[in-house]
Amino acid sequence: MSGVNNVNIGDLIIIYRTAEQGKSAEYSSVATSVCTLIEKKNISEFSTLERFMDYCGKGTVFTRTELEKFWR
Repeated sequence: MSGVNNVNIGDLIIIYRTAEQGKSAEYSSVATSVCTLIEKKNISEFSTLERFMDYCGKGTVFTRTELEKFWR
C-alpha cells in the first residue's frame, strides 16, 4: 500500500469503503472505522504464509487472495 511505511504507532487510520461496482460513489463510499495503530510489522518478519495469515486474523480489511498477493 502506498504510504504504509510512513505510519507510526499512535497514528489514526481511517478505513474507507470505496464505491460498490455499478453504484455512484456519492451513495456507497463511506468511512467505516477510525482506528489507532498499535503495532507495526514488516511482512518479512513472518517465516511462512500461514504465520502471516494467522497474524492478520479476522481483523483484516483484505481478502485472503489479496493477502497472498502481498506475501508473494
